[in-house]
Amino acid sequence: MNNPYLKSLMAVMMFLVIQGLGGIATTAAGLQNSITALAFTVILCGLACCLLLAGTRMARLQEAFRPAPVSWRMAGTALLGFLTGVAGLALLSEQLDLPDMMEDQFIGLSHNPWGILSVCLAGPVLEELFFREGIQGHIQRAGGKPVMAILASGLLFGLIHLNPAQVPFAACIGILLGIVYHKTGHNILLCSLLHILNNTVSIIELRVLGEEARTFRMDALLGGPAVAIVLMVLCLAACMALYARLWRMQETA
Repeated sequence: MNNPYLKSLMAVMMFLVIQGLGGIATTAAGLQNSITALAFTVILCGLACCLLLAGTRMARLQEAFRPAPVSWRMAGTALLGFLTGVAGLALLSEQLDLPDMMEDQFIGLSHNPWGILSVCLAGPVLEELFFREGIQGHIQRAGGKPVMAILASGLLFGLIHLNPAQVPFAACIGILLGIVYHKTGHNILLCSLLHILNNTVSIIELRVLGEEARTFRMDALLGGPAVAIVLMVLCLAACMALYARLWRMQETA
């Protein structure tokens, strides 16, 4: 199979199958309601997927975290663009108000030590290994155009969440992380740190709000939907400007 896009699609299907098998195994063991079991399933299935990609030579795990010189200017631009992008997308997600099929699980994970580990550390690192190093990296190493590789990995990253409230948000986040991966010489370290930051902020929010997270709305806190929409537009515009600047920067310092 020489087509890197088809191979990437097959890899994502494999990802979903492994996740599904993990869920079946958890249910068969009578642990379908256990948050700890869910956390371990996320970690073990993610690890299995990355190892399979390494076995098929789509991912180069031994090189993924190699030291690569990245200027503070580039890292700072990526961070500011990511933060404004996440803020704008969070406001957009609230306005779209898509159904969240994973709300109970996320609240449970945010109050479980293993759940916090899986969401805030293991999950982000393994997902970056799979989608940035394994999918985007493979497409680019096979001769694919960077823009197409970034879009492919980002969109596939969004689709695997299978949760309406997460899919568009995760796809956009995946594209932002894909740009960072490309501009830092295919080093997933900064991508992983940004991904960890995003998930950690979400977990902190859930822990602070508790059950109120189900009804909390940022637009109410900001003074109404009109203010939230204006802020959303400003944040997304700032994100696009910063990432356009990042794209024009030299790839490595």
